[in-house]
Amino acid sequence: MKLTKGKRAALICFGIFLGFMAVCTVAAKGIYASGLPRVSTVKPYRSGITHEIRVNGTVKQGQEYGVYVEEGLRIAEVSVANGDSFQAGDMLFQIEINDLEDRIEERGLELAKLKAQHSEILEEGKLKQQEYRRTAARAREDYDKTAAEADARISRCRRELEAAQAALARYDQYLADASGSVSSGDYQGNYERQEKRAQLVQAAISCDEALKEAERQKEDSLRTAARAVEDAEASGAGAGAAVKLSALEVEYQTKALEELMELMEGGGWVYAGDSGRVVDCRLKVGERTADGAGILYARSEGEQILEAVFTEEEAKYVSEGQAFEMRDARSGRGTAQLVNLEEGDDGRSYGRFSMDGGRMSIGQKLQLICELRTDAYDACIPVQCLYPEGEESYCVYIAEEREGILGTEWRVRRIRVEVLDRNDFVAAIGSAEITGESRIVSVTDKALHDGAVVRVLQ
Repeated sequence: MKLTKGKRAALICFGIFLGFMAVCTVAAKGIYASGLPRVSTVKPYRSGITHEIRVNGTVKQGQEYGVYVEEGLRIAEVSVANGDSFQAGDMLFQIEINDLEDRIEERGLELAKLKAQHSEILEEGKLKQQEYRRTAARAREDYDKTAAEADARISRCRRELEAAQAALARYDQYLADASGSVSSGDYQGNYERQEKRAQLVQAAISCDEALKEAERQKEDSLRTAARAVEDAEASGAGAGAAVKLSALEVEYQTKALEELMELMEGGGWVYAGDSGRVVDCRLKVGERTADGAGILYARSEGEQILEAVFTEEEAKYVSEGQAFEMRDARSGRGTAQLVNLEEGDDGRSYGRFSMDGGRMSIGQKLQLICELRTDAYDACIPVQCLYPEGEESYCVYIAEEREGILGTEWRVRRIRVEVLDRNDFVAAIGSAEITGESRIVSVTDKALHDGAVVRVLQ
């Protein structure tokens, strides 16, 4: 069929219109897509989480020792400070000579007084001991006498019981022998015989009760007499204890005076007994010595330990017996083992380590490194995929294909997840809505919201 000139022109115009519309549609889609957030996605994978623990440790002395002098002495000079090292025989600090002389005089007078008191206590103790010995001897005599009298009373009651039981047995035999010749009509005779037997039975019962009462009285009287003996002996022991206590006081004061005299002979100086390093010097010139160590120090050849502080998060991953790599610019590398981990009141944990290798300087700083890998988690993602929603609450965005006005398009859906574990790079998450094929947004060039249309780059 031939088209007329007008129809041909109309068809050409319609074709031009459709081409123009196609170009506009493509341009519109391009403009629309260029305005969408561009995102990259990752799929969750199964893996363990590696935690690298890095803490700074300090070399310390395993045991500290103290330098002691008598309380209340005035300090004239202190020749060491915290951190100073010293050798055996070095001068540590000096006591004022005048103050030391006054203390020696006071201690001498006090010792003389104690010796006089001790002599009086000793003499008085001798007299009391003699009196206590006499009292104890009389108490033991009373005990023996009480026991003898009680035994005699029991023996007498036992004989009386045996006699009453024998009389009852003889009368029962008499009744048995006479039973054939006694008339059953002799009521008066039968009554008298029963009365007689009842009297004998009652006599036996009375004797038995008297024997039991004598035995009970023996126990009571001996208990009382034994307590009297114990009290007498305890009184004597108490007198001896007073003498011993007085002698100990004299011995203590004598030793204290000898130490002061030795200090005076050395010009008031206190010398180091062995080599070491001052940990804590608590002495100040012009002040008086306190009760306790004036100087705490660590011995040069003493045990060394390594101490470090862990945060609450770091402490969750370490345990006693854990090995750490030990790094130091001077000593190079070595290993250390965590031997004790205790939680402090500040929420941090304090660890003590044993070290291999040679000795180190007290106060030396070391870096401790340990890598720990957890068991495998089903869903692990890069940490940049997580978006915080609040305290300890996170969400992720999943890209999903949906049908829209312009055809198939990508939309994101926000899902709240539980962070099971994480480090600086990887996080293990838990959610029933996430599978191994979920495409989780890892990078975006614009802010996202639930349901947003996005352009997925990969």
